[in-house]
Amino acid sequence: MEAGGSSRSTATRKRKSAALEVDCYRPLAAPPDPGAAEHDGCGDGRDLHHMRNLGDLPDDMLLKIISLLPIKQGCRTQILARRWRPLWRSLPLNIDCADIVHSNDGKLGDVLQRIISSHQGVCHRFSIRPELSTDMDNDAAVDACLLSSTLDKLKELEFYRRRWHNWQPMPVPALIFRFSPTLCVAKFGHFTLTDDALQGIQFPQLKKLVLHYVYLSDFSLNSMVARSPSLEFLLIIRCTGARRLRTNSFTLRTIAVDNHSPDPSIEELVIESASHLQTLIHLEHNHDLHIATLSVPKLETLGCTNSMRLVLGSTDIRHHPGPRIRGLATVACKIKCLVLGMATLNLDMVIELLTTFPCLEKLYIQVMIGLPILHFLWLLY
Repeated sequence: MEAGGSSRSTATRKRKSAALEVDCYRPLAAPPDPGAAEHDGCGDGRDLHHMRNLGDLPDDMLLKIISLLPIKQGCRTQILARRWRPLWRSLPLNIDCADIVHSNDGKLGDVLQRIISSHQGVCHRFSIRPELSTDMDNDAAVDACLLSSTLDKLKELEFYRRRWHNWQPMPVPALIFRFSPTLCVAKFGHFTLTDDALQGIQFPQLKKLVLHYVYLSDFSLNSMVARSPSLEFLLIIRCTGARRLRTNSFTLRTIAVDNHSPDPSIEELVIESASHLQTLIHLEHNHDLHIATLSVPKLETLGCTNSMRLVLGSTDIRHHPGPRIRGLATVACKIKCLVLGMATLNLDMVIELLTTFPCLEKLYIQVMIGLPILHFLWLLY
């Protein structure tokens, strides 16, 4: 009896599995009976029905799904059904020129123009990276698109301009600053930023600013930060020209500086008052940086290198040529995470730092062997 019962049970499962497989490819003329699947042991039939009828989702949910797709795949959703045709065109555009070039055999100009001209919505993000700025055709296509009214309310701009062979810093195109009233995220790289280009420019909504291989003066650097009253994240990577940044901000939460450069770069960072600053990191162990903080009551994460002199209120920390710590400020007692980068491991320095920060909860130590401490920034965020 048991053997026969087992055989019949196996046969029943096979029939149910086959029926379910056939049902998956059946035309969706009418929804299946919700109770039928429950009676034959296949689970809730309504789940299977909703999985097959993606088009039954409300427009808001479909728009969210399409917005997560790369631009090429998002555009292709228009062929799925008549109802889907207007969805992609009404979404805010997210233009990454790298995706367009890789999907169209290196062609950028014509495709970029067609996308912008056929789209009915606005563009929230535009990205052009340095590896794409290698010829005049790409530059001309990008400049033409940046003038389009579709980008009038741009929120995020990643703009790099570079020539690979015989590279020289190029002047920044003035047209990128037409987006300054609406930008929330700005990543600029590989060009010269003159004082005249920033004359009268304000960034009222800018929250994240990344400057990468930008040649600019002290005036330009300090002006950009001062004219960004909502700035929360500031990352300066290997910029040249400017040697000193002095800031007084009620919104900044993160400051990170990599001052590696054969040319004059940032040597001094003065933070007069930053009531919400939580993270302060020096990313380069080969170039000296003097950081003076007068009021940073919420500072919790600190990134130090052996080439940095840090003054936290009355606490003076000098790592080079050896650890020298003087005084003890109240802010030093609040540091919970320490990121320590050293050219060579110095246990005496580590021990003295541990005594300087009594509330320390996390300690990251990296001996520099070709890997920049910049990786710690991605680790923390």
